[in-house]
Amino acid sequence: MHHRALRRAAPVAAALLGLAALASPTYGAAGVVVPNVDVDYNTGAVTLSGFPSGSAETITVTRDGVPIASSTGTTDGVGILNLNVPNILPPETFACWTGFTPDILPGDAVTVTDATTGTNTARR
Repeated sequence: MHHRALRRAAPVAAALLGLAALASPTYGAAGVVVPNVDVDYNTGAVTLSGFPSGSAETITVTRDGVPIASSTGTTDGVGILNLNVPNILPPETFACWTGFTPDILPGDAVTVTDATTGTNTARR
């Protein structure tokens, strides 16, 4: 392959690998997918992955034992939901905070409750 073509292909390949890493589920023992809550602190961005596909999720942020923000959304076909993540456009599944966007800080508890199973997944 010509050097010019390689220089053009390298950034595209790197971007695709990065996107694949973001969408990769987390696996636990025996290959079971483990729900993951990724919180981007000092912003209101939360990404859920490894949840059941098409499941209704409620996300709550609690600071010092007091709920300060909440949102609901439905995961996509592979169990991902992006909440207030910048630059996410359809057809990606995304949701917005109800009322206002919190500034999530280290120490805040982010709890995700699956409406179908009642399972809670927390992240501090």
